[in-house]
Amino acid sequence: MRRSTREVVTHGQSLDEMLRNLREAVGLFLADEYLAALGLTADPRLAISFETAS
Repeated sequence: MRRSTREVVTHGQSLDEMLRNLREAVGLFLADEYLAALGLTADPRLAISFETAS
């Protein structure tokens, strides 16, 4: 199985805003890509890191 790693970075003032921004960023990143060529399925798994300011 071929693994493909791509990074998309976004932010938000809340978790809900960050998730909305992430959906938009990933959608734009993959808009013109053929997912199979990247080694991705139509429903890829995402690893998300969320940090808060202390």
